[in-house]
Amino acid sequence: MLACIWTVVSLAGGRLAGALSSGSWTEVARYGVTAALLGAGFWLLARLGVGDLRPLSSIGLVRRPGTAIEFGKGVALGWAVGLAMVLPSLVSGSSYLRFDPAPGAWGRLLASVLTLLLFAAVLQLLLAGLPVRLLVRVAGPGWTLVAVAALTVLLAALSGQSSVSNSFFVVLSVCLFLVAFLRTRALWLPLGLQVGWTVSQCLLFGSPLPHTPLVSGFLFLNGPMMRAPWLTGNGKGPELPVYALLVLLLASMALVRLTRQYAWLYTYQSPVPGGYPVEVQPPAQHEAQVAAKSQVPLIQIALPASPGEPHNPQDS
Repeated sequence: MLACIWTVVSLAGGRLAGALSSGSWTEVARYGVTAALLGAGFWLLARLGVGDLRPLSSIGLVRRPGTAIEFGKGVALGWAVGLAMVLPSLVSGSSYLRFDPAPGAWGRLLASVLTLLLFAAVLQLLLAGLPVRLLVRVAGPGWTLVAVAALTVLLAALSGQSSVSNSFFVVLSVCLFLVAFLRTRALWLPLGLQVGWTVSQCLLFGSPLPHTPLVSGFLFLNGPMMRAPWLTGNGKGPELPVYALLVLLLASMALVRLTRQYAWLYTYQSPVPGGYPVEVQPPAQHEAQVAAKSQVPLIQIALPASPGEPHNPQDS
């Protein structure tokens, strides 16, 4: 409960910081303050209240070998998703790329990079941080995924800026990041996945994602995108058509296969023996038979006489 309350406080603090700043660095201040508050709060709560959880693990920063490889795999998969989203528009000729040489573009580009990195950090702290970790312990991975998906639908509906197809896209995106965390139990791979996706699609191709900060990149998609609406989005963005949902489903399948070894190493739990010792009493019939046998007189057989000793027939 305290972790959820602190999440709300951190988001409010980030909004306040963004309102107090101005210019291209408004979003940087907003998401920077939010990420700092979330990380510090989860770390402190884990240190004080969760004895068997390392404080850094409460924010997903699990220290283990191969973290750079995990992050790199996430970036590669995210880059592939971002490229697949805009590829139909480029191949079909519905759109083309142009470079924006406007004055101050490099400064805006730097602010955009920082904004996307901090936004990715905030989202992954929410999806791999202390509240979700505690929910996994209580409800298990499956119900955690259902609960987060339902909460995402609710928040998207309350925002008033989401259509039905947009909501499906947002839910599948969040589930993709959450599955990456549940399969690895760390922040590295889902963070790389989001960074690779948002940087390629938002910065390189200038195509914003739903509920992602508007940023300025180098290349921009131009054109009506009116050919094959189910494939290109009909001018409403490459994330809205049915093709985009298919890309996310294929990315989820690729993610499961990519994280097969991580799931075995970090999520497998060996069976724990349970129960208590039980002493079964013998049945009454068995006890009666044992008692009856104990009353039968024993017959003693004498040992044979040694050589040289007389044999007494009565001894036999």
